[in-house]
Amino acid sequence: MVAPVAVAFACPGPAVRLGAFTTSRGFCGTPLRATARVALCRPSVRPTVAWRMVAPAGPTPSAATADNDATGADTDEPDDGEVMLSPSLAIPGVLLTSAALSATAGGGGGAVAAFPLGLLGAFLAFQAYYIRFVFTATELRVAKRSGGGWKTERGWAYSGWVNWEMWWPAFPVLCYFREKDSYEGAGSPHFFPVIFNANQLLRALQTRTGITKDDYPTPPP
Repeated sequence: MVAPVAVAFACPGPAVRLGAFTTSRGFCGTPLRATARVALCRPSVRPTVAWRMVAPAGPTPSAATADNDATGADTDEPDDGEVMLSPSLAIPGVLLTSAALSATAGGGGGAVAAFPLGLLGAFLAFQAYYIRFVFTATELRVAKRSGGGWKTERGWAYSGWVNWEMWWPAFPVLCYFREKDSYEGAGSPHFFPVIFNANQLLRALQTRTGITKDDYPTPPP
């Protein structure tokens, strides 16, 4: 809410009012309406102007909306009942760094090792950008970028989960879960690299899947 602001110049003698006019301006991204009253002073003939700025009717954009507009952040985020895991480049970064060190170490063996390490690191970096895991109240979903938002590819209901593990909690590299509903009830294990925020992933596994493990910590929200 913008408080009215008045700016005036003192008039040493009697003033004759000439009229008033209004105009619109923007201030810090918020449109304002300004009303000006103009008077003519005697004998100095110095104009007096008083400005009154009034915020327009209707809601003012929130700080969060302004931040999203400034940063170009995705607007198709899940609602409050869903958790979309943030990406992490920890593992791709380690692989790409190892590839660079191997390539500069000298000898044919270093160059040979650098190629697969760099290829895997680049692939995982792309996957961290392109794919998101979304934990809803009832299932884990895999979403992929589509236009300006995300499109769900598939999901697994927690009611069908049998077990999950993470290697290793100190530096998570690989996560595993097994469910019993896919492949006509035969179920299947699923492995995926931890290219997401590890604390968010571990907390979602502990609090949403219905399988709580005492040997794993539960990170705070």
